Amino acid sequence: MLTLASIPALPTEQRSRTVSEESTQTCNDPLVSSCNSTEGLPVDYLFDATKHFTDGVQQVPEDPGRYLVQQYQDFVHSKNQELKNIIYNTKEISKSLNDPLEAFCLKKNLENLKSEFEILLAAHEKHSRSVRALISSADAKTLLSEFSEVIRHSIADLSEQVTTDLRRLNDITHLKRHEKVYTIGCFDLFHRGHASLLQSLRSFGECLIVGIHDDYSYFQLKGKYPIDPLEVRIKTLKPHCDMIFIIPSTDPTLYIESMISDQDVERRSACYVRGDDMPEFPSRELVESKMPVYLIPRYHSMSSSLARSILLSTGAVKPCQPSTKSRKSSLEQQDGAETPPQNVKRYNPY
Repeated sequence: MLTLASIPALPTEQRSRTVSEESTQTCNDPLVSSCNSTEGLPVDYLFDATKHFTDGVQQVPEDPGRYLVQQYQDFVHSKNQELKNIIYNTKEISKSLNDPLEAFCLKKNLENLKSEFEILLAAHEKHSRSVRALISSADAKTLLSEFSEVIRHSIADLSEQVTTDLRRLNDITHLKRHEKVYTIGCFDLFHRGHASLLQSLRSFGECLIVGIHDDYSYFQLKGKYPIDPLEVRIKTLKPHCDMIFIIPSTDPTLYIESMISDQDVERRSACYVRGDDMPEFPSRELVESKMPVYLIPRYHSMSSSLARSILLSTGAVKPCQPSTKSRKSSLEQQDGAETPPQNVKRYNPY
């Protein structure tokens, strides 16, 4: 029986498995070395033409050029087949799709698969040039040209197939979406990672409702002030969601409970979605009693903590001050240091 585990996890658009200093340029010929440059390609897409031409041969073939082209054909066909298998498994799972989280993961896989085809095509263009530089016979060059044309058409067809599958999956999941989607966060130094996450939450429902911690509860949670005060964080967050509610406490239970109507609970028309980096989040017990909870995989692209460290170290920004006078006076007793008051028990669920 096929499950989500049947689909190999595909890398995101920012591939980390790339070659830099350990580039496989093993030939002294400047032309071949230039053509055989693999900078920027993922490790699993490397085809070292010069290595196959020397180390890969047990005995000298009758036509070395044709032999090398056939070796390269086998390599590309293998990568192509891996991607075809992923497409097939995705289709099989989508036939019995009934869980929004499964739909989300499948869509992410298909979106990443489109990027994978672009990588395969770029790898083919680089490697075919290096293979052509190593062969001399006309027959081998003709064989390589014919194969290049076939593989380009194959990649284009598979990419179009993925686009069609994405459209079909969007149609299926649109019928299964909830009316409301809830989530909670701090959203300091709003960046593309936040925007991508909120866009992903749209896959689960029509109306996106976001809880945001005020400056003081942020301080209690993290032991430091946010860079952007609450007013700025609300303004940057609002274009990416439909409704915002403020949480002035480290425990959001009371505030999210006040946002959920009895009708939503009875009709099961709402859901709660957050990243899977903290499954035991505050208020989970209450939330699960009211609506389904979906924990989606985090796709790391940028970190608020990293951005904060860089900006503070350069003096480009300063932490904001609490907006309420009574809270501000209690915090000023700490001499402006980014440490919580002594009587505050700090924990950070976000």
